Amino acid sequence: MLIGSDMMCLDPTRRWANCPGIPYATPPLGDLRFRRTVPIYYNEYKTINATTFSNICLQHGNANENEDCLYLNIWTPTLNPSANMPVMIWLYGGGFTIGAGSNFDGQQLAIRDVVVVTMNYRLGVFGFMCTDRPDAPGNAGLWDQAMAMNWTQQYITHFGGNPNDIVMFGQSCGSSMLSNNFGTRSANLQIAKFVAIGKNLTSRQVDGLIAKRLASFVGCNIHKDYVQCLRQMSGQGLILAQNKSLLWNIGIEKTIQLISDIYPFSVCYGEEFLPQSPVQLLKQRNFRPDLQVLMGHEIMDGTIFTPIFNYVIPTGSQYVPSVPFAYINKHIAYSNLRTLFANTPYPKELAQKYTQTFSNWYNISQTNDLRATVVQSLSDYRYTCSTYCSAMFYGYKKHWNLALNQLYKRYGPVITIWIGPFPFVFIADTELAREAFAQVELIGRPQFALGKLFCNDKYQDIAFNDNYLSWMSLKNGALPAVKRFANSDELSQIVDSTVADTIKTSAVFSKKFDINGPEFQCFKYCSIDWLSDVGNNYYIYEFIPILRQFRANPLSRYSQSFDECMAYTRNVLKQHNKTFKSNNLKDFCDVLIGAKKAAVDENSYTAECFGDDSLVATLNDLFIVGVTTTLTTLQWMLLYIAYNPDVCEKLHDEIWCRIGDRTPNAEDRDQLDYVMAFIAECLRLRNPTPVGLFHRAMSDINLGNKYQIPAETSVIVHQYSILTDDKNWDNADQYASVKFISYMPFGTGRRLCPGEQLAANQLFMIMMFK
Repeated sequence: MLIGSDMMCLDPTRRWANCPGIPYATPPLGDLRFRRTVPIYYNEYKTINATTFSNICLQHGNANENEDCLYLNIWTPTLNPSANMPVMIWLYGGGFTIGAGSNFDGQQLAIRDVVVVTMNYRLGVFGFMCTDRPDAPGNAGLWDQAMAMNWTQQYITHFGGNPNDIVMFGQSCGSSMLSNNFGTRSANLQIAKFVAIGKNLTSRQVDGLIAKRLASFVGCNIHKDYVQCLRQMSGQGLILAQNKSLLWNIGIEKTIQLISDIYPFSVCYGEEFLPQSPVQLLKQRNFRPDLQVLMGHEIMDGTIFTPIFNYVIPTGSQYVPSVPFAYINKHIAYSNLRTLFANTPYPKELAQKYTQTFSNWYNISQTNDLRATVVQSLSDYRYTCSTYCSAMFYGYKKHWNLALNQLYKRYGPVITIWIGPFPFVFIADTELAREAFAQVELIGRPQFALGKLFCNDKYQDIAFNDNYLSWMSLKNGALPAVKRFANSDELSQIVDSTVADTIKTSAVFSKKFDINGPEFQCFKYCSIDWLSDVGNNYYIYEFIPILRQFRANPLSRYSQSFDECMAYTRNVLKQHNKTFKSNNLKDFCDVLIGAKKAAVDENSYTAECFGDDSLVATLNDLFIVGVTTTLTTLQWMLLYIAYNPDVCEKLHDEIWCRIGDRTPNAEDRDQLDYVMAFIAECLRLRNPTPVGLFHRAMSDINLGNKYQIPAETSVIVHQYSILTDDKNWDNADQYASVKFISYMPFGTGRRLCPGEQLAANQLFMIMMFK
């Protein structure tokens, strides 16, 4: 029999039941201290009086000596076993050291038709002391949680809950332990959803060293059965010793010195519950694939640690938010950061990164910003960065294009997504995209790290250029030349040579490359190989720069290879200047030189934008970006032909009937409907630029009389979503060359890809090669 309490809630027409203090495990007393959780056998209980909260687990500030604390609490809107209400289980935070399930009131969720469960789990030395002994391996607190979760699945129907609809949620170390419980296959749990609020995945190996330091401090002989010695101590005696960790745990090199010295006990791996580091398990994708995860963090989470900064750095409360003013300069902040990060691989680099924007001289106006920066650094290290990394691993199993499509279905064709501190507007509607990118206010480019390699104070290119006059000049001079060259016989000859010799020939340079040569390898890395180095991690590197300090930065290699590409292109341009003949344009390099000379001869305003640096940058644009898109599309074209022999036969028949055995040219496109439909379908279904290049709103924009886009927002047309929208095609996710229409495969608007026609004609000529 279970006795609970039936209470009136704020709404007098409804009631909710509160059942606190339900035992879910055998009390961990005596020889069970430090051991794995033992199930409870209810045949020993005739009645469970669930009317008051139980003892909280031993911790600082708790005068209770009783370690009988493994109880859970339930709030429910109904006790009808067939109600099938959703269930939420809460894990409290507290640095693995303090907290209790009774600190969270589930009433507000219960009156909204949710069954809420909270629990106590062992803390500090009792729950997270890790040793090399099988009778005290560590993670007892995690085993407690697993036992409570299994109890919930077994019995929650008696409280109106659905055992197949359970969401776990937690805060601070509570969310960290959720990642440990459900982010691996170790625990035998069926729960498939959890919400991690605020705290990141910061599990780390903690061996028996800390336990032996504690044992020595309290007088146990670490060369004998020190675990049994610790079992025989009073609970309050262990808590007092734990609270004095600065006296016996200084210098443990596991994480930030401030945290590990004062909070010595936390999750460890290398035992049955966590056989490997959770980070390694995530990298190996050794976690349950059915997980549905929502993760987040708060701004300035590290503020909670500021009152104890003085334990590590003599700050005089400089970083406590309640202190209205404290003297601090860049040198002090830099020194304090190096101390806080002393046990990381990059203390100097981290300190420099966080303080680099501040003046070297004391400035009272930047005092509070410096204080906030130091606190934010700890927030990033302990919470923000690792939250992003964890979310990246969990979310990797679903392609982001598909994930965005789900958001459009729920919220509409225009959505805002925050990546780090930056808002990005995604547009997934054809007419809205055309309306947006036809506006002159959207011709800007965001200034991100990768784009600055292509376009900066020295180089002004056409793809990443954010300078309106420079971009317009290059566009007006280069675009007509590109179109003329795309329809020329020279392009046909270059493509013919490329396929025939099976050696990479560039329409930009009219040069055959040695595929093993350094020039080809540099261009190949910058256009293709760098993606395998960085992949989707590029966005993490771009928008959370501090993460670059924790592993080799692939963008550094990209920068080096890019500089080598620019040097090679500059030499090619010099050679072409010497051999240039206006009546014999061999490649796109000659085309640009001709456009420059024409601008100079006409005394056009565009002439000043055709400097050698700008020409080099624009040539690199066309080569690096063009190789990536053309090669990707060509690979898909060949794959579709291989898997669809009937398509191959139709292509061959049409080409032979319309062209015969003569050399094809660009004008033949108008005669080859099926060939052009095939290319269009390949560009639609497997578009090489699913989001294209980002645009920057130069001022506030009204879109469709419904959406307001603030200035300086990055705006993206999600071409993948538009090109695979079921509203436009039947079976949009399947190949069918009868569809003929290809919406905006190279983008839309004023900043349409300048190499669109060149790439389309290259693909056509390659398809025509016999």
